[in-house]
Amino acid sequence: MAPFIRFTQIPGSAEQWALFGFSLPLFSALHENVKGQQAPANPAEQIHLLRMLWQSGVVGLDLRFLKTASAELEVGLLCRIHVFQASLQQFHADCHHLIQHIQQLFTSQGYPLQSITTETQFEHFLRSQHLPFQAEVRRFEEIFYIDANRMTQETYATIPWKARTIEQIYLKLLTPQTSLLSIYLEPTRLTPAEEMLLTRVSSPATQQFLRQVGKYGQRAAQAYHYLAANLHHPFLLRVAVAATSQQQARHMAEAIRQEVSGAQDEEVKAVIQYPDHPAEKQALQQSLQMLCWRPWGNKRESMEETGRLRYLVDAQTAHTIFRLPPRRFIMPPKTNVLFVQSDPTSLPHLRLAADERAIKEAIQLSRYRDNIAIQTCPDSTIHDLRRALLNDTFHIIHISGHGTGEGLILVNEQGQQISVPPLALAKLFEAYKDHLHCVVLSACYSSMQAKLMTTIPYVIAMNGPVGDQAAREFSRGFYDALGAGKDIPFAYEEGCRSAALSASLSTFAAQIFAN
Repeated sequence: MAPFIRFTQIPGSAEQWALFGFSLPLFSALHENVKGQQAPANPAEQIHLLRMLWQSGVVGLDLRFLKTASAELEVGLLCRIHVFQASLQQFHADCHHLIQHIQQLFTSQGYPLQSITTETQFEHFLRSQHLPFQAEVRRFEEIFYIDANRMTQETYATIPWKARTIEQIYLKLLTPQTSLLSIYLEPTRLTPAEEMLLTRVSSPATQQFLRQVGKYGQRAAQAYHYLAANLHHPFLLRVAVAATSQQQARHMAEAIRQEVSGAQDEEVKAVIQYPDHPAEKQALQQSLQMLCWRPWGNKRESMEETGRLRYLVDAQTAHTIFRLPPRRFIMPPKTNVLFVQSDPTSLPHLRLAADERAIKEAIQLSRYRDNIAIQTCPDSTIHDLRRALLNDTFHIIHISGHGTGEGLILVNEQGQQISVPPLALAKLFEAYKDHLHCVVLSACYSSMQAKLMTTIPYVIAMNGPVGDQAAREFSRGFYDALGAGKDIPFAYEEGCRSAALSASLSTFAAQIFAN
């Protein structure tokens, strides 16, 4: 059957939108406890999935967990896209292609989405209109007054979340009552007024002033400093609950509030906001029915510079809270590794051949050895590296050699050392970001280089000097884990454990960067 598509118009906007969605039937595996049949959502893979959705034209995602009194917990992924100028027939055809693309994309990562094909199915996940007790979980906000230049100045602040992952918060819905959890995410950009506010309030002069006017000023200074430093790729995030009873709605909202607040002081933790009058109830209902974000009940929502501040989150917070449920376990895909060696004769000799043997042995002895292929690039010049990337597709690049605070060291055609410009190397790897999943920089002082590789999902580097044996044992543990089907963060931790166990006397300080 053809996917169901609903056309809608958000109040206050002249644009027309199309809504469609998917269900995740794999969710029943949560209750079967069959070893090896489910796996937690991989943060890097989820970030990649969402990035592909935004690039394909999806402007809003609503992850819905629905528990009905007579059925198990269900999961829906609802999407909103802009209706572009085209014939209705052509738009439907393009929309069907997009839906198929999303299904293929998610299925490849262990999420077998099923397209919603009827209006009844779609309305099933929009049950909020039948659940009278609703609320949102939001950031704490406050207005306080300070004396400045013999004048009383009103100051507004909202406290960013220090969220833990809420990957299993939906288990709070496992009750006999009908209830709904909606997590809405929308990429956005700061408005000129918001940028001006963050620039002004995060300036050194304003920060110094706020920190001198008591705890409220100090809280505001910290909050605005964090927002200004992290909202480079902002998202609008809405977390809402709905239930048949006020007690159930409050129970769900409180559980979520504790999770998203993390270790924050109780005084500034997230708050539960209930709609107090018909206009607020209507705004919340519209946001749930139309898959959008609508402000209500905020202290400064009428002002352009502060109206969205309670909902604006950085990318890390967005991907921490918007988490897909455990997925169906799939065998690790084919992974191609490029092992780049560099040992100039003018520098202390490294036993890179021993490193290569350790890595190949780890892969050969692993469960999924047939899923990992490694290609070695010995005595690598920058041109050897560049041509290797041109001639094959690699998912992991592992560079083993020397490094300084000024960059990694490769060799030239005469075997002499040459320092690679850090920004140029980052740009080289950026060209292969569509399939390059991880870069391992097993070289001294390579963390500076890693910080420039912001388009690669994972970069592993060394914070200072690293001993030859420790680097080798890290590699052994890292590829042991990859060969066992573990993800990159687990493999990194396993590498660190291996180095600590087998090379405790060797200098080692690794760091993983997740982008």
